[in-house]
Amino acid sequence: MHAVNDPFMLLANAPPGIATAGERRADLDRIMDQSGHRDPRTVVGYIRRANAFKGQSGSGFL
Repeated sequence: MHAVNDPFMLLANAPPGIATAGERRADLDRIMDQSGHRDPRTVVGYIRRANAFKGQSGSGFL
């Protein structure tokens, strides 16, 4: 079983489109409205975790 703070598990459970919307700099309120999230920290966390691996030397393996 994976730890709760395992970034791969959190990304696997992220609703599709949240990271993409964040990359495209969509308005946080609009992302929350579309995804149904009430706490902005949840959405921001998904976006940060998705972006954490961008630009890394091994990012092509993910």
